[in-house]
Amino acid sequence: RRIKSENNAMSDIGVLASIDAMNPGLTVSSSLKSNDGHVIIQTPGMKEVMLQKANALQTDTIMGFVKDKKIPTLNVTCTSTFSETLQCYVPVLVGILFGMSTIHYH
Repeated sequence: RRIKSENNAMSDIGVLASIDAMNPGLTVSSSLKSNDGHVIIQTPGMKEVMLQKANALQTDTIMGFVKDKKIPTLNVTCTSTFSETLQCYVPVLVGILFGMSTIHYH
């Protein structure tokens, strides 16, 4: 399925699959089901920081970053924590969620 953005750039759901194929293990979880649609990605570096977490995790949602007329609740969610090594907050999970229910955030 093709998605056309406001700036007329074309993207394709297949792009996510090709990115995962080029980076095995990048996609932690994915579902195209209507009740819990999501794509969750995590690099090995993000996983390493998450496993070392000495601080709490923080999750923020960005509305309107990704738009789709058929999924108006589409949003990008980023979970981050403070890295003692880098001395700054870093993302440890990034998700594209197709909705905003507790099922999507699970």
